[in-house]
Amino acid sequence: MGNTLGLLAEISSHAPTQQHGLNRDEATAFICGADERRRRWVKYLYDREWDDASLYDLTINLATMSLDTACDLICHAIGEPEFQPTDQSQQYLQDACLRCTVEAALASDSAVWRQGLAVRATAGEVAVCGDVQSERQKTRVRELVSRVDGVKKYSLDIGLASEPLPGGRRLSL
Repeated sequence: MGNTLGLLAEISSHAPTQQHGLNRDEATAFICGADERRRRWVKYLYDREWDDASLYDLTINLATMSLDTACDLICHAIGEPEFQPTDQSQQYLQDACLRCTVEAALASDSAVWRQGLAVRATAGEVAVCGDVQSERQKTRVRELVSRVDGVKKYSLDIGLASEPLPGGRRLSL
């Protein structure tokens, strides 16, 4: 995989060099930074490592074939029956989308201490569990979840916790 990543970095470094006036080393650092942000985003959203080849239906080593051949291979593969969406795969995507939408609603509200919350979604039913810092935040979580399009039913298993203060002390609620 290292060779493939090296080749992709080589191919990809041309665009930032041209667009942003970067030298080769700066372009490589730019790409590595963007990849790291994407890696963290995938880990946050899906709790998966994006470079785990077992997560992918098809991997292509560009060090062993041309870009045109790789494109032809992909175009052919997506027409095959095993690459067509199933009811199960579509439900998984709908559930993931709903979970992410609820998480985004919680994360975008500054009144909610979201760090201690986890969200699950299954066929329109959302479960939020974890801890918040006050009853007011618990009420706010309920309001936010109930407003998200696609939530048919929701349950909250939310307790009260305190956030550590500087020096390791805890705030009593």
